[in-house]
Amino acid sequence: MPVFVLHGEEVVEIGLRIEKNGRAFYLKASELAKVPDIAKLFKFLADQEQNHILQFRSIMRSGGSYQPPEAVAEEQSAYIRALADMHVFTPEFPPEAAAEKATAPEDAIGIAIGVEKDSILFYRNIEDFVPPKESEVIREIRRQEEMHLRLLTEKLQSIRQKK
Repeated sequence: MPVFVLHGEEVVEIGLRIEKNGRAFYLKASELAKVPDIAKLFKFLADQEQNHILQFRSIMRSGGSYQPPEAVAEEQSAYIRALADMHVFTPEFPPEAAAEKATAPEDAIGIAIGVEKDSILFYRNIEDFVPPKESEVIREIRRQEEMHLRLLTEKLQSIRQKK
């Protein structure tokens, strides 16, 4: 089985793609939401994802061609690729289609929770793939995604309690 070694810029590109997909989902889900506070939450999350996109672009501009330590690269490259490949959105199931398929608020929030969990897991594992000065940015993005997860979980619990 071949070993695929990712470079720092490839990992950052994957993160950028994850954030773009998340933003596309949140924008579409906000547009389709029939409950105003859920639409507002999704719009807030779309804005947050836009900020993350800008942060990843900044990392790409400042990072140059960073190569993580060889041991890290060999041990984690295949794992990182697998995390990215199994993210909620795929070419067969793009973010807009996911939002359109979620007919109830609970469905849309459930998809959003999956997006945030996948993102947190991915970001937790890529810190060694970016230049050391940039790993703090990745940690901050991860902390923000954790906050998104808490918001979404609280909203889902609130909806379920009202039923």
